[in-house]
Amino acid sequence: MMVLKKLFGAVLFALALTLLAAMMQTPSSAHAESVVERHGRLQVQGNRIVDAHGDPVALHGMSLFWSQWQPQFYNRRAIQWLADDWHVTVVRAAIAVPAGGYLRHPQAQYARAVAAID
Repeated sequence: MMVLKKLFGAVLFALALTLLAAMMQTPSSAHAESVVERHGRLQVQGNRIVDAHGDPVALHGMSLFWSQWQPQFYNRRAIQWLADDWHVTVVRAAIAVPAGGYLRHPQAQYARAVAAID
């Protein structure tokens, strides 16, 4: 009887560890459904953003710092990190106009926006 209790305890412990390991795994962003795949084309209805079926959508995101002062964040790696770590669904690429921004360096500022968007 004592052997059976120990065996049952060991099996229960192994099952708990397996369940814990399964819960800790998260899907990789490469296999996760994108916001576009999930919602389709977004549109505005009144004061709401809705998906292709007219259902309300909540977007979660942030704004990058002004492009001429923090250009190191205008790249695919930074945007992917925000999507994976912060789970953002939208990012605002804030292109500066004055103070060394678009008025002085239009090509460089445009290139930063493209790098963040693509």
